[in-house]
Amino acid sequence: MTIKSSIAETKDNLPKYIHEVETGNDICITRHGKDVAMLVSMKRYKEKFTEEDDGVYGAIMAWRGQLDDKDEELWTDAEIDALKDKSPARDFSWD
Repeated sequence: MTIKSSIAETKDNLPKYIHEVETGNDICITRHGKDVAMLVSMKRYKEKFTEEDDGVYGAIMAWRGQLDDKDEELWTDAEIDALKDKSPARDFSWD
């Protein structure tokens, strides 16, 4: 189960929320009603976000491994240049 909590509420109830994540709940921390962070248990973190499992980290590393195995360039210099902002730079002075 995911519990939503504002930053202020989380600050005031941190020991309670630590206990909640230890029992299997996640805490979604919000700022002005928008989700900004998650508080999860170490067990869940290790399962989903470290190389000990095929979670997010494992998926990213596998994708990077596929790219590293190719000798060809992913992007040509012309393709990279096409992505750059062509608008004139603003004036700047250290004065």
